[in-house]
Amino acid sequence: MRVLAFNGSPRMKRSNTEKILTPFLDGIRSAGAEVELVYLRRLKIQPCTGCFNCWFRTPGICAIKDDIQNLREKLLEADIVIFATPVYLFSSSGYMKILMERLLFPLTMPEFLLVNDRVYHPIRYQDRKWKSILIANGAFDGDDVFKPLIDMYERAIHNAVDNKGESSFMSLGNIIVGFGELFTDEHIKAKCAPFFNGMYNAGVQLVKKGYIPAENLEEVNKSIYLHAGITRQQAVEKINDIISESKANFILPSFLEKSDELK
Repeated sequence: MRVLAFNGSPRMKRSNTEKILTPFLDGIRSAGAEVELVYLRRLKIQPCTGCFNCWFRTPGICAIKDDIQNLREKLLEADIVIFATPVYLFSSSGYMKILMERLLFPLTMPEFLLVNDRVYHPIRYQDRKWKSILIANGAFDGDDVFKPLIDMYERAIHNAVDNKGESSFMSLGNIIVGFGELFTDEHIKAKCAPFFNGMYNAGVQLVKKGYIPAENLEEVNKSIYLHAGITRQQAVEKINDIISESKANFILPSFLEKSDELK
């Protein structure tokens, strides 16, 4: 089993996305699957220009010569694709949005298909099926925070359908974590061991069973303050304390001065 994981956070290894994703991938590896983790910020991937070359002139191949060509080959070899991103303005990071446009559009053909009152594009590779999962973390929690991202992701991966009208992607569910900045507090982070163990076990179950059991998904789909045993109001107050301390001690983040430090 080959797993291709994308970390869409510009903070890469210093990100909350990384903290959440790491135990999940560790569990996948421990169960025997092959994992490749890609940090999108390290790559050169330009935005889609809407030229339609991938549909008409060079079918399946984007006209822009950058790192997307290599990712296309990795995607075609993968069995499971993981999209991990922070929530930025109630959607994905810019890195993740550009990736999905450039990676998913060439998988489809330009014709339209009407299936159950919705319009889709036919998949270019009729014999290919992928499983995928969205992992997202946000500063806030609540359906209003994550729903726009989830809707975008679900519609994007299911846009490509086979000649039976069935999606070429099988969603394994979503792992949605609110109040990720609480990880900044080491005392709170230490209380979150059950969450990290849950992420590890989710990875193990994914490989062994081919899916993540509902009870496992329910356990990890909680805001961090619930794992830490504090109320939502206490979480807000803690975050504001963290912000106040950060404002008082702020210096330009080193990744803006020397991006190599994040590599």
